[in-house]
Amino acid sequence: MKSLISVLLDGQPLTHRLSGIGKVTLSHLEALAADPRVRAEVVTVSHRDLMVASPVPHHPIPLHSRWGSWWLPWLDRQPDIWHGTNAMFPVFHPGLQPRIKVLTIHDLALLLPGYRHIPEKPVLRWHINRSLKEADAFFCVSKTTADDLAGLVPGTAARLWVIPPDLPGHFYQWSDQFSDLRPAPNPYLLFVGNLNARKNPLAVVRAFTSLKAADRGGFRLVMAGEPGNQWPDLARFANDPDIRFTGYLPDEQIWSLMKQARALLVPSLYEGYGLPVAEALHLNTPVILSDIPVFRELFGGQTDVWVEKETDWRDQLVNIIRSEPVRSKIKNPRHRPETGRYGDVYQQWV
Repeated sequence: MKSLISVLLDGQPLTHRLSGIGKVTLSHLEALAADPRVRAEVVTVSHRDLMVASPVPHHPIPLHSRWGSWWLPWLDRQPDIWHGTNAMFPVFHPGLQPRIKVLTIHDLALLLPGYRHIPEKPVLRWHINRSLKEADAFFCVSKTTADDLAGLVPGTAARLWVIPPDLPGHFYQWSDQFSDLRPAPNPYLLFVGNLNARKNPLAVVRAFTSLKAADRGGFRLVMAGEPGNQWPDLARFANDPDIRFTGYLPDEQIWSLMKQARALLVPSLYEGYGLPVAEALHLNTPVILSDIPVFRELFGGQTDVWVEKETDWRDQLVNIIRSEPVRSKIKNPRHRPETGRYGDVYQQWV
């Protein structure tokens, strides 16, 4: 067994606005930085800076195309492991193949046949399928995702590890600093996520707009997320004075909205995990969830409010508008503090 495992990780999710995948990647790096068994470095094919400070050394590689051959001139040796943090590997130069290739799988929405409402991206699909065939091992963020992968790619079941991610460190710093923040005096319900069909924001907007002004009880609906493929259907509701479409917001503003909301609404049709749910539960914000397998798996014991059918969202909104706000007085602990799990799996392969 090696005393120190060298790992290169794909840091591309950290070069854009931090989505859920970016936050999972950051928490992964933070875990590896704290693991004395691992020498981790993050690589990006980009001239842009990382959106957050990396807890491990960062090496930007100036290539014109992310998917060209990878030349790593700064390396003095081959890494033990290349870890693709978002379901794909680059096309490696033949002389620079890592010994072991590991993939993190967040979800399989682009590949599952039941979700063809997602726009076709043939090049992306090709790279994902190629990477699934090349991978020696897989980290899945939930058992639901692992089951999807095992059913989609035969022979992967013995090479799957389910490691639900922790939330990144800057979230805990923020939540500690603003722990006394109280619900807003002007109540609102909150949706967080890209406005695409898989997230199903149209369900809560339709439910809210079906309520007469008197039935809204002074509540507003805040839709926090960038426009996606469902925006053309949502745009016609933008003139409703009680609905606010915020567009992209940085983490701190999202968490402030979440902390002060009467409830977080999560109508997703399919997810691999659900990071906003974990954030809201840590902040003691009530959540109303669509009844899908991954939410039952991860959050089944932490909420009693489930929506089985899209037509039931209206009733749930009425219930929460008419009820008194309820907040736990006990702050939830860190969500999944499994810092050493990544290193444990790496050791099995090296």
